[in-house]
Amino acid sequence: IPFHVYDATVDDLVALKRRITGVVLSGGPMKLSQPVLFDAIAQNFRVLDQLPGVPVLSICFGCQVLHVLYGGKLRNLGAYICKDMDVKVTGKVKSPLLAGCAMEALRFCFSDLIVDKTDASIVLACFKFRGKEHPCAFSFSTQRRCKRHGVLFHPEYHEASHVVLKNFARMCLPKNNV
Repeated sequence: IPFHVYDATVDDLVALKRRITGVVLSGGPMKLSQPVLFDAIAQNFRVLDQLPGVPVLSICFGCQVLHVLYGGKLRNLGAYICKDMDVKVTGKVKSPLLAGCAMEALRFCFSDLIVDKTDASIVLACFKFRGKEHPCAFSFSTQRRCKRHGVLFHPEYHEASHVVLKNFARMCLPKNNV
């Protein structure tokens, strides 16, 4: 999957807009339940606001950030969890993002747990943790056509889940190339 890393300000986007076909918000060690660099995170979303039609894939921390920005809540678990867990597709909405992904033993690494669904999120899949089902894959939208997606698991970790990244790359292609 070809990619470029941009460290762009909102002003720089005027020149870049036509070249950006997709955005990945990656994971990281930060926790939203503790003070973080909100200015840096806010800058990322000012940039995203300038790219309304561009598909976004948010992974782990990126998914948590989108979830909170769309009105969701997190719970601090008090411990860092990093293990493989099975995922169940909800069946309510079929997403091209998860097509062909083996839903067994996906890698999760987190300490903040997504505990609810928002009006702007469509839950695509859940995982069982400590006896309860929790959402772990979303499409976020305040519009009819959704281009912002999030997964709490790490699709880059196991080869069987790389298909999520390939599916996202296909979603970023111009319509005439799909």
